[in-house]
Amino acid sequence: MGLFGGSKRQCPICGNPAIKFLSTKVEGQPLCSDCGYKTVFLPSENNVKNMSLDQVREFLSFYDENAALRSTFQESYRHKFGFLGGVIILDTVNRLLHFNSSEEGIVYKASEIKSFCISEDSEPLFEGTSEELLCYQSTVPDRARNLGPEINRFLMDQQQYEQMKNMEEMLKKQAEQAGKSYTSNYYSSPDVDRLKPFGSFCLKIELDHPFCSKEEYSQGAPGFSSYTPSITDYLRDYEEKVGEMRNLANQLMAVLNPDAPAREVVPQPAPGTQNASAVPGSSTDAVAEIKRYKELMDSGVITEEEFAAKKRQLLGI
Repeated sequence: MGLFGGSKRQCPICGNPAIKFLSTKVEGQPLCSDCGYKTVFLPSENNVKNMSLDQVREFLSFYDENAALRSTFQESYRHKFGFLGGVIILDTVNRLLHFNSSEEGIVYKASEIKSFCISEDSEPLFEGTSEELLCYQSTVPDRARNLGPEINRFLMDQQQYEQMKNMEEMLKKQAEQAGKSYTSNYYSSPDVDRLKPFGSFCLKIELDHPFCSKEEYSQGAPGFSSYTPSITDYLRDYEEKVGEMRNLANQLMAVLNPDAPAREVVPQPAPGTQNASAVPGSSTDAVAEIKRYKELMDSGVITEEEFAAKKRQLLGI
C-alpha cells in the first residue's frame, strides 16, 4: 500500500478509509481524501484544525447542498486583486457570487450579502446595500494636485543621494589606490512611495452566512515613477483604477439589487484637519537633518548652495 493509501482507520465523517499520511485531521482523527478535499473550500475565517467533528459535518453537509448553486453559476464578471491577492467572481444573471477561482468554491446568494465597501485605505469610495449604492467624492485628486512641493523635495533628495553614492565610489577607489581599507557609509535611497496619497484600494463584503461573515481584499494604489514623478501621469492612472472600482461596485450592485438607486455623497472634512503630507516634521528632526547636510557640505558631497536650499526647506522659510 502506497504512502497516501488507505488504512484500517475509517473517516469519522463518512466511514470511508482514512488517509494514512499527511491527512486532514479533526479532533486528532484523519479524514478520507474526499472529505479532506472539501475542507479546502472553508472560508478563510475558518480553520479546520480548530473545528469539532460536528462543525465539520455541518460544513460538509452544507457544501454538498451548495452543489446545486455551483451547477447553475454562470460567470459574467471577474475581478482579480493583483498577484496572489484573490479574486471575486459574479453571476449577475442568477445573482450569485463566489470568492474562489475554482468552480468548486462556495457560491453565495444575493440574500446572503449584507453590504460591501470599496475604500481608499480607510476612506470609503463606494458603499452598497440592497437599498442603495453610495458613491463618495474622493479627496485623492486634490491631494495629488498639491504634491508639487513634495515632488520637488523628493527630486532634490534623489539628486543628493546620487551625489553621495558617487562620492562614496570615489573615496573607495582612492582608498584602494592607496592600498588602504575603506568602510563605506550606507545611504538609503529616497522612497518614492512616500508621495502616494493612499496605499490600497480595499474591498470588504459583509455576509449573513453560517460559515462566512466577511471577505476582505486589497489592491495596490497607483504610484509615481522614481525617475520622473508626474502628477499628470498619476491622475491618469488613478482615474483608470477608480473606473475599475466603479465597475466592480456596479457589478456587485447587479447581484445585490439591480434596481437599487445610486447616490453621490460629498464628504465634509472634520474641522481643524489637514493632510498628513502637509504636516511639517518636528524641530528636533529638522535640526538633526541640518547637521547631517552640513557634514555633507563640509565633506564636499553637496555644495554650499544646495546646503542653504535644504536648510531653508527644513526650516520652512
